[in-house]
Parts: sequence; structure tokens; C-alpha cells
Amino acid sequence: GGVCGGAVNEAGAAAAGWGAAGGWLGGSAVLPAGGVVGSEDGAYFLSRVRGCCFFGGAEAAEGPTYPHRSPYVDFNGDAMPGGAAVMAGSVLRYLDSRA
Repeated sequence: GGVCGGAVNEAGAAAAGWGAAGGWLGGSAVLPAGGVVGSEDGAYFLSRVRGCCFFGGAEAAEGPTYPHRSPYVDFNGDAMPGGAAVMAGSVLRYLDSRA
């Protein structure tokens, strides 16, 4: 049991993620999310290890848009390779910064 606080991104991991996303998608495609509700499991994990959370845009190219975790989201699977590349690039950048 117990209550878990909010997710807090570690600065080095966040910088690595920001750089990887900007390198893959272009800097203008990377936007700060501000204060958002991520997930309690993510917050719990980040309270114990260094890391960061990010959201990858995968909404449908046309039609209405819905908020994160809406049951009406039409997920665009074409975003998966870019998301995987950003995740892998984030890890490589983070490890390189600590070498």
C-alpha cells in the first residue's frame, strides 16, 4: 500500500530524451508537456531509479483528436518506429553523457 507522489524526471535523462527526440523528429516537433497526469506506476518507478517520462504523438492524421488515455483515440501505428528510435536514442545519449 501507500501513496505514491508525482513523477519527477531526472534532469540528465530528460535532456537525453529531448535531444534524441529533436534529432529524430526535428526540434520544432518536440514540445514540453507541462504538468500532466502520467501514470502512478511510472511515478513509482521514477521514485526509485533515474529516468524520464515522455509522450509520443500517435494520433490519427485526420479527424478529431482526444486526450491521452481516451477510449476514443484512433492510435496511428505508423508512429511506433519513431517512438522506438527516440527511446533507443535517449538511452544511448544518456549512457554517453555518463561515460
